[in-house]
Amino acid sequence: MDNYPLLKINNLSIFHSYKKKIKIVSDLNLKIRSSEVFGLVGESGCGKSMTALSILKLLPKGIFAEGNIFFSLNHKEHFDILKLDDKKLIQLRGKHISMVFQDPLSSLNPVFTIGEQIRETLIIHEGISKKEAQQRSIELLRSVKIPEPEKVIKSYPHQLSGGMRQRVMIAIAISCNPLLLIADEPTTSVDVTIQAELLKLLMEIKEKTGMSILLITHDLSIISEVANIVAIMYAGRIVEIAPVEEIFKKPMHPYTIGLYNSLPNKRGVKLSPIPGTVPLPEELPSGCKFSNRCKYKIPECEKKEPLLLPVNTKEHFVRCIKVI
Repeated sequence: MDNYPLLKINNLSIFHSYKKKIKIVSDLNLKIRSSEVFGLVGESGCGKSMTALSILKLLPKGIFAEGNIFFSLNHKEHFDILKLDDKKLIQLRGKHISMVFQDPLSSLNPVFTIGEQIRETLIIHEGISKKEAQQRSIELLRSVKIPEPEKVIKSYPHQLSGGMRQRVMIAIAISCNPLLLIADEPTTSVDVTIQAELLKLLMEIKEKTGMSILLITHDLSIISEVANIVAIMYAGRIVEIAPVEEIFKKPMHPYTIGLYNSLPNKRGVKLSPIPGTVPLPEELPSGCKFSNRCKYKIPECEKKEPLLLPVNTKEHFVRCIKVI
């Protein structure tokens, strides 16, 4: 498949306006190519999920986005998602872009069977009959390696395990062969063994269909296994972006280094966590937004926020005045 830019986010800022207009994602730029696994990494509260929801215009009430999110159906046909009306959004969601959410139990409707929830997507987007949708639903459950799909299709979400529910979410997400799958912390609610199985399943589906994946996580070890490109996000900003091999070979932003040092590498070696927590958007420090947690801080860090600039190669960008 041609490796063309599938999704381009230009100068995306996200605001909430509960009391006053506060920026929670700031001037974000990223590009996802066709057939690529793009990792978006950061602590809770850094803006990863809000970025994902903005791609489908699913931001909660009181939160809005500015900027451009261009999506390409092919080399010639592209459009700005943020400018689409409701009718075109319905055609886009589930058909060309789909999403697997963090918590499948709250994402699946508790009063409808698994079969009903898969069939709905197929009937809306594929225009097939209920009988055909039923058979396709069974095949989809089988494709995500759910045993006894003819039985599971009659079950309700609460009757399934967390891993099974997440497989159902993946089945719904891939039902119409989307070009882009957004996976927002898809393995958070399952144990390590099921996590490995789900990641392997996603990669098998990706290789079979050629779809791109935006994989959102706080876990760098997951990214090391499956991603091509990784962007590190902190306080609503991309602080480093590079091919995954380069990030792990030579992380350059202090926050990326901190995440890397937090990984368990050798038995008996004490972990080195990043001190403090991500500040609230209205309480960010002046200058570099990581300066109040950074052990490499110098006085200049508090004066002006650094730009995201290239280092070493044209594919490696870092937001740090000590690196540039």
